[in-house]
Order: sequence, then structure tokens, then C-alpha cells
Amino acid sequence: MCINWTKSFYFFRFVEQSSNMKFSFGCLLCAGGGSRKGERDVRERKTVKLERSTTTLRVVFTNARTEWVKRNRQGTDPGNIWGLHGIWLHPRPSGSNKTDISFGTNHPSFSEWSRAWNPLNRMSIFHFLKTVWDKHGSHLEHTTYSQYFDLGVRVHDDLNFQEKIEEALAGIQADVVAVNTLTWRRTDAATLLTALERRFGYSPILKAIQVDGRLYLYEVLTEIQYNEFGKDYEIEQGPSQMFISCVATDLICF
Repeated sequence: MCINWTKSFYFFRFVEQSSNMKFSFGCLLCAGGGSRKGERDVRERKTVKLERSTTTLRVVFTNARTEWVKRNRQGTDPGNIWGLHGIWLHPRPSGSNKTDISFGTNHPSFSEWSRAWNPLNRMSIFHFLKTVWDKHGSHLEHTTYSQYFDLGVRVHDDLNFQEKIEEALAGIQADVVAVNTLTWRRTDAATLLTALERRFGYSPILKAIQVDGRLYLYEVLTEIQYNEFGKDYEIEQGPSQMFISCVATDLICF
């Protein structure tokens, strides 16, 4: 299923002060509190500029097995599972908000959240969701934690990522994973991006890690434009961002 939504979301907010809107005032007031004969009555004029009210978010799918390799293979091999690991503001804000959110396994949406979100380690799903919210979701000014987790479920199901990444990796996974020299990465990344683009309709961002001389595909990132007021989103249809710079030295980005 390819998603190619073209709808844009716009909102009018007629407010005196707002950090999300731009507006200007034109005001002429008559002296003396009233108009005199021969003078024009001039009323306050207000002009509100229309501005697109969307936020760029980066949806991150992470491979559980590569995460296991990254953690020195501690515990049991979780298998070649791709899970939704985060929805981050882009650019990412620094710091983490410690919020007081209260939900448990009895929450009506908890089973759906557990199905879509993947902690990738021995952290419980509850603590994982709490951490993701504090670090990423709480920076969204007009979104509650339940709306944030629900967004993750929708993105997870709409993208159908596990199935599509398996299709794209079929036949080329050995080349991508078992690379011994980084000089090969350009060809492998281009091959995988082409395969993903055929299935998604756009090219995502790839990240890999190098462990013991081997290159492991680690994360696949997709950018969306999220509307905090309508709680809807559209997938960014920009060109492939190959070889973007990485902050962490053990990550290789394509």
C-alpha cells in the first residue's frame, strides 16, 4: 500500500497573541473618545496572516536484532523484527521533560499501543512508552500522551513497515548486512533505497551500525508533516536523503 496524500492543513486562529500565528494590527483612534463633525470614524483593523500549522516529525523504525547486536548480544536473539521505536520532532529538541502521566495495562488503548510500539530491549512496554513520551512526545504543545501513542498506532498500520521492509530486503539482505568494507555501502544503500521506494512511493532515510567489521542495517526513518490540531498527518514526499551526517560515531547514514 503506497501512501501519497497531498492534502494540506491550514487553520485560522483569530487571537490577540499566539506563538503559532503571525498577525499585524493597523489602528487609528480618534482623540477625545469620539468623532467630531467632519472627521472620519476610524475603527480598529485587524489582519491575520494564514500560516501552515504542521510540525515535522521523524518516524523511526528500528531492527530488534541489530539493537541486540549493538548491545553485545545480551539475552536472547529477538529475531529480525522491525518495530516502531519513536516519533521525534525534527530537528530534535535537547533534554527530556519529566511528566506525570498515569496509565496502566487497564487503559483501553494499551493493547494497541503495545502492538505498535517496540521497546527493543528488556524495558517493559509501560516504561518504554513513558520514556518515549518524556523524551519526544511531550515537546508537542497541543498533543496529549494518548494522542501521541495513537498516532504511533496509525503510522505503524498505515505504513505496514514490517512487511514492506522484508519484501525490500529479500535477495539483497546478505549484501547489506555482511559487508566487511565500508567502500561497498554506497551500492548497497542505493539498491535498498530503490527497493523501498518501489513499495512506499518515496525514499526513506537509512542508518546502519558497524560492529566487528560488519555493517548492520539499524534504522529506517520517514518524515511526516503532523497537524496537531486535526491530529492528522501526511508523509513527506521529498527526495532520498542519502549520506546525511550522523552525530554518533558508530552510525553510518545513507
